[in-house]
Amino acid sequence: MTIAQGLDLLSNTAERQVGRVTTPINVTLGVTDAVVRVAASGVLHDAVVDHTADDSKTLGTTVIVKPGIDVTKTGSIVNGVAPQDVTYTFTVKNVSVPPLPLDNVTVSDSLCPNVTGPAAGGDANGDHRLDANETWVYTCTMNHPVAGQYDNVVTSCAELILNGKTDKVCDQAPFSVVLTAPPLAAPVPQGAVKPVAVNQAPCTMARVNSTTVRAGQLNTIRVRVRNVDAGSKVTLTLPGGKKYTAKTDKTGLATFRVRPTKSGTAKVTAAECSDTESLSVKAARKVVAQKKPRVTG
Repeated sequence: MTIAQGLDLLSNTAERQVGRVTTPINVTLGVTDAVVRVAASGVLHDAVVDHTADDSKTLGTTVIVKPGIDVTKTGSIVNGVAPQDVTYTFTVKNVSVPPLPLDNVTVSDSLCPNVTGPAAGGDANGDHRLDANETWVYTCTMNHPVAGQYDNVVTSCAELILNGKTDKVCDQAPFSVVLTAPPLAAPVPQGAVKPVAVNQAPCTMARVNSTTVRAGQLNTIRVRVRNVDAGSKVTLTLPGGKKYTAKTDKTGLATFRVRPTKSGTAKVTAAECSDTESLSVKAARKVVAQKKPRVTG
């Protein structure tokens, strides 16, 4: 076969692919520009005498770095009755690609000013950097005093510092708490008898001039106490220390009929009361014995 015939044969031969080699290139974290060199060598049979051939190519690529942070927010309650203490919990994660550490992490809330954290154990290696495998938890507690809807947003930010360049990233998460007003207590009418089983602290009723009693005089003493249980005990202490007790009726009235042995001021106390509506002492009418005229014959 002549050289011309050989060239003609080569020109009519389809391109042949001997093989393909795929090799991953691991780039150290923080590298943003990577350059690799690909080289191939072998023996060519393109002439009467074989000879070696070498080829190489330099390939460059830019590594895409995308810093990212993710924050989520929960509350100790979603709804309730005002006033309420609510504790908010914020969870912060590093979602950077590639997983590079983040610096200068901050967490703030639009409604709750005293954010604390991160909680113990979040910064696992103690380097004060939010690594990709770490979760930092923050909390904040505040009082919501009145009814209404409390809408607040947490904002978390951090910085990726790489090759002398700083990129700041932030993320936000909202949360709402709805509080209703407490039910209104039914008003107690003035002078009404307090429901049974409602307890109040003991108290001493006010003393007035009409509590003065005289020795040997029969006295009717009526005491009316406002807002007490029917059947509440009222105590009357006479001059000299002698005590009498009486129970209130359904209107809160207790009645005493006593004849003191000493003159002075009587003291009235009630087992439970809020105040005194009235306190009166009514002395019995003094009866004067009349002697019948003596008739003599």
